[in-house]
Amino acid sequence: MFLITQRTALIAKRKNKAAAGVVFIENFIAFFIIWQLAKDVTNNIPGFVAYTIGSCSGTVLDIENFTYDKILRKAKRMKKQFLKTKTAKFFSEASS
Repeated sequence: MFLITQRTALIAKRKNKAAAGVVFIENFIAFFIIWQLAKDVTNNIPGFVAYTIGSCSGTVLDIENFTYDKILRKAKRMKKQFLKTKTAKFFSEASS
């Protein structure tokens, strides 16, 4: 996915020849991976499934926009929310 980001940045900067080079590399890598998996289709069905799930999950999670700071902030929010619900549940059970 890093190459897609670079390609988009190069197109935005109007560096079309460099962007075309990135597309070539990107397609070469994708073709090579598919070729390796397709050599023996009967034994590589788990490989096909893993590759497609990995690609889809990266898109769903928007993995390109994950930064360490964002992950830490989200973890802190989740921890705060968890503690809040756990504390509320404890007190509601204690008062019963």
